[in-house]
Amino acid sequence: MKNLLIYPILMIAVFIFSCSNDDSIEAIVNDSKSVTDCDLSITDNTLVAICVDGTDFASPNEIITFASKLSPGSNEVSDTEFLWSILNGNMEILNVENSIDGDFAKSIVTIKFNSEFSGGKIRVEAENNLAGGGATHTIDLE
Repeated sequence: MKNLLIYPILMIAVFIFSCSNDDSIEAIVNDSKSVTDCDLSITDNTLVAICVDGTDFASPNEIITFASKLSPGSNEVSDTEFLWSILNGNMEILNVENSIDGDFAKSIVTIKFNSEFSGGKIRVEAENNLAGGGATHTIDLE
């Protein structure tokens, strides 16, 4: 008789703890689309070069990283500042990490594509006391 009571009590407990009132949609971190570097085209005549790279397509509720790099034509990259912005589209910047990578200043931005995302553009501006530049990247709805 005791066994007959245990099963209904266990079922009720499982039901209570498995239900949630949180109807929010979790964002999906998509590492397969994320990048942490981009390639600069540099020749002997290049004074300033900037690149921005990352996926061209995203889905709502994804979190993806994009990368930018600046070469100011000298070894002075320590004072480089990056400014990332959303030009249009339902996205938000979650995090920006700046670093020095040899002769390059580098920046990685983490972007969340909100539930209403249907395409948009991001822009990065980079400058230091010697040089500056900007680049725009378009992301379409996947």
